[in-house]
Amino acid sequence: MADRFDCDNCKESLYGRKYIQSNDSPYCIPCYDSLFSNTCDECKELIGHDARELFYEDRHYHEHCFRCFRCDRSLADEPFTSQDNALLCNDCYCNEFSSKCVACDKIVMPGTRKLEYSGSTWHEGCFICHSCEQPIGSKSFIPDKDEHYCVPCYEEKFTPRCTRCKKALSKGGVTYRDEPWHKECFVCTSCETQLAGQHFTSRDERPLLHQVLQQPICQEV
Repeated sequence: MADRFDCDNCKESLYGRKYIQSNDSPYCIPCYDSLFSNTCDECKELIGHDARELFYEDRHYHEHCFRCFRCDRSLADEPFTSQDNALLCNDCYCNEFSSKCVACDKIVMPGTRKLEYSGSTWHEGCFICHSCEQPIGSKSFIPDKDEHYCVPCYEEKFTPRCTRCKKALSKGGVTYRDEPWHKECFVCTSCETQLAGQHFTSRDERPLLHQVLQQPICQEV
């Protein structure tokens, strides 16, 4: 009499039937699926031995059940994320949760470089100087109403210029007769002594060339 070859669980004969060996014991297909298969987190049915199984964060899925919660697209071979335990494809996640660039009105994709300022978001390449139109990136900038300027362009466009050297006054300086001067440029017309903080007078009573008139000089002692 031939030796018996039975399913280790239901004890039915496995002769002429498909079976699966597990832990040195043979099982018929129904018993194997019942004992060892995982349950799909989506449809709550067993994931059979011949089905493609996907695993994510301690949850198991049939391949056809692993889909975007919003658009129902298969996520088996797509990038995705999870929001409040719901699976979302990148497109749906971005449409629902990602901010838009205020310059180009396109979505700022997760993982891309961006800049945020005053409650608004830009792609890194869209945050540009209003004057030279070059990306500002991580460099310093100066806002002016709804416009943003790199420091060199802002100084070129808005910063007062010294009456003498015509260069921008980035800080400090002296105002004389409603005209701005660098402290080092505000000097006596005659001896070149710096006049900031000094007593001085003007030579407008003397018969000098027009460009010399109204310029400051040291007080004669």
